[in-house]
Amino acid sequence: MEISGSISRGAVAIRHDMREGNELPQNIDSKLSEDNKVLECNLREIEKTDKKGNKKIVHESVESWINRRMQSAIDAYDAKQKPCRKISIKYGDYVSWHNENNKFKGKPLDLAHEWVVQVGEHYQQVWNERTKKNEILLDENGAPKKSLGAYYYEGTEEIKAKMRDEIFIPIYKKILKHFKEKFPHLEIIEATIHFDEPNGTPHLHIVSVPIGEKFGNGLQERVGFGHAIANDGIERSKNRNDDFQMERMYAEMNAYIKEQIKKNVHLKEYELKKTVKGRKHEPADKYRSPAGAVKQEVEAMQQDIQRTKAEVEGLHEQKNAVEKEITQKNLEIEEADKQIKNLKPKIPTKLYTGH
Repeated sequence: MEISGSISRGAVAIRHDMREGNELPQNIDSKLSEDNKVLECNLREIEKTDKKGNKKIVHESVESWINRRMQSAIDAYDAKQKPCRKISIKYGDYVSWHNENNKFKGKPLDLAHEWVVQVGEHYQQVWNERTKKNEILLDENGAPKKSLGAYYYEGTEEIKAKMRDEIFIPIYKKILKHFKEKFPHLEIIEATIHFDEPNGTPHLHIVSVPIGEKFGNGLQERVGFGHAIANDGIERSKNRNDDFQMERMYAEMNAYIKEQIKKNVHLKEYELKKTVKGRKHEPADKYRSPAGAVKQEVEAMQQDIQRTKAEVEGLHEQKNAVEKEITQKNLEIEEADKQIKNLKPKIPTKLYTGH
């Protein structure tokens, strides 16, 4: 069985990563959250009071961390400036200065990036060139073929602990270490493995702040992906609007992830566990067969075509109604023009002189 692996970019969500939000998404099983593993966290803990007056300990925001991290660069810059040009006086903090002075197409450059590293899928998948989507592979009984996620979440507590200790935590630690060594200017502020999303696969969230250095003028350290990743050896292309640097980074990380999977992920002993304690066997007809899947897809397409035809017919009717109304209005205008032309102005033949 081939196991996939990848890194992708997601929205920065510290509260979500650290499970500090008031309401958790439906895909999270809070009973499993205690198994989540924080590999690194450089955020300070602060006390926060919610709307109901309850106090709790949470982690500081990305902006707060950046202001602390960049204060030394601001101090070095301000020491050489007149009061009117000092960043600490004119803007107050680094983030305020950044949002005003580091823009692309009118928007401030991203302060941080969140990367999601995933090893394996829940079920085995294959790319369908016709639909341009990944599709779940089925076994001879029509049931989905298991991958890492299914083996983990459908396993006993003993199997879960074994897979955490022998597969997920070791490989994600290696990937994080490689990330830090290869891209030191993408400074890590938080990295967490999630084991509490049972419909997916245990995965790693990495939040980094890109801090470049050695600028010609002004601040000698600044937040910005392009300059930071160039400091790490991936230069910008001539077209600064493309994703060349991001694609090079993806290629480097994905190659390393796949290499580590081949070296370190072996599922033979987990694949032998055909039955799972406490789990009811699901009938094969619960899952769609390949033929059944195609049939349902065709039926769905036919329904879409019928809906589209109905919409087109409705638009034709609206068009005819509008054209009819326009024709009627034109007739009314023509009739009004005729009436105007037939009107004879009544001009007095003798002017009133007052006598």
